Amino acid sequence: LRQLLVRYRGKVRLQFMNKFRDGSYYKAEHYAALAAREAFSQGGDRLFWKLHDALCRLRNMYGLSEVQVRQVARSVGVDVRRLVNAVRSGRHHKAVAAERSLAVRLGVPTYNSAVLLLVGKDLLYVSRYTRMSYLDTLVKRNLKLARAQIRRGLSTVQVHKKMLEAAKKRYKPWRRYGRRYGSHRGRGTKYAKVRSLPTGRSPSQGPATAWVTVVAFLDFTDYSSSSAWGYLMAARKKHPRRVRLVFKALPRRYYSYSLGAARAAYAANLQGKFWKMAKVLFKNRWRLYPSRMKSYAKRAGLDLRRFKKDWRSAAVSGLVAKDMALASKVGVTRAPTVFINGRRLGRYWNRFVFAQRLKKELKGGLLSRILGGTQ
Repeated sequence: LRQLLVRYRGKVRLQFMNKFRDGSYYKAEHYAALAAREAFSQGGDRLFWKLHDALCRLRNMYGLSEVQVRQVARSVGVDVRRLVNAVRSGRHHKAVAAERSLAVRLGVPTYNSAVLLLVGKDLLYVSRYTRMSYLDTLVKRNLKLARAQIRRGLSTVQVHKKMLEAAKKRYKPWRRYGRRYGSHRGRGTKYAKVRSLPTGRSPSQGPATAWVTVVAFLDFTDYSSSSAWGYLMAARKKHPRRVRLVFKALPRRYYSYSLGAARAAYAANLQGKFWKMAKVLFKNRWRLYPSRMKSYAKRAGLDLRRFKKDWRSAAVSGLVAKDMALASKVGVTRAPTVFINGRRLGRYWNRFVFAQRLKKELKGGLLSRILGGTQ
């Protein structure tokens, strides 16, 4: 971003917008957003970017806490007493919520942690693999549109507003706003419908003749998938002869390590050690870097030479792509999503709903399995 500001001096402006995730687990992210807003009100752009850079220099952002945010804010010159009062009074809550709502309106899920750029009317998820040349192309394209609009007599403020409206028309809102922007008739029947879910060469545990077949679409980098994994394995252990568990990979498209982790799991499956590898991957879900995959494979007891070859093979990539295509076909857009005998549990993972539905299907016995859609 700094390279862009230097390369297009006077033509490109960088505007920071807060985006934080939902849930008590990410409460510190919301607090950091409020602290950044208060830093801006106390010292303008200078103090805001000073706090921003100090937070980014922390060793472990996953362990961020409200206490740590206050300590960093104090170190850069923010009046912490005013910060605490601002948070308690709710002075910046509305402004921060409005910024986050804009991202959601543009189709960004509230659980998304990736860096997001809105370049004119183009949305771009940024990772370490994003090429500067591609970003440069987006900027040039939107500068060309902006110049054409300015020649028609529009001001820069009007151009920005027009491009934002164009982005809102181009990208559909995330489903959180589904009730506001569209109808949801028949939602109950959508999840009650029995789906055909061929297991194929997917990793599975349990006999093929089991009364209940659980098909789980999971992502190794996702916290909720890790939680669901624990309950699914516990159910398998409790009902070893009556429950069959089938794994389907559904890596997040905007998180580069997700796909690599899914491929690693399928490469381990070729050696018959998928479940050991999956346990290691979920345990290290925050550190699934390509450079560490070899050590994880070693912990799972894999043949490293064969693993390295299979991990990058087209055959393994094809298996992951097949799972993703199946997810798209049955309407699954995020992990974790669980099907019991072909019936989807619901939009979000809920361990209580899972326990109730499993108990019901186990009572149904052979009839439930026959009426189910798993093959």
